[in-house]
Amino acid sequence: MLKYSISLLKEKGSSNSSKGGSDKMKYPNINSFLKSSLGIGKYTAIVFSLIGFAVCYLLYATVPLYYYYYDLVNSVTVIGEWGDRYSDKEIRDKIMKEINRLGIPASKKDIKIYRKSGGSLRITIPYTEEVYLPWGDGEKVLFSLPFTVDLYFEY
Repeated sequence: MLKYSISLLKEKGSSNSSKGGSDKMKYPNINSFLKSSLGIGKYTAIVFSLIGFAVCYLLYATVPLYYYYYDLVNSVTVIGEWGDRYSDKEIRDKIMKEINRLGIPASKKDIKIYRKSGGSLRITIPYTEEVYLPWGDGEKVLFSLPFTVDLYFEY
């Protein structure tokens, strides 16, 4: 609830414009009102700026990881749709080519391919990406994001 209310006050001596008086309005001291009611000071601005920079850095560090994940899912989907025409080794080689192109930290042994006799194929690729914070001469790991590509195809 606001302690103060802003009201427009007419100058003394001006009743209305038809009598020839002026309709000039007098405003209360707005700067002191804002400072006293909002309470935003230097330290609050510094704290909110640091929070804003931290959020921007986290977005800068994590959004590309999700983009690469969805790009890998798209690539594996295209490869998996034609999986009945390729051997497991050819599928692994094609997926590994995409993994290397995107710079994803997964190896060939992480790519699991399961085939069933009914004409179905399942491709699973688990991997973990780490978000780093530059610290001094090196980098510190802020947190790790686990990703899993798990697609199922029927022919």
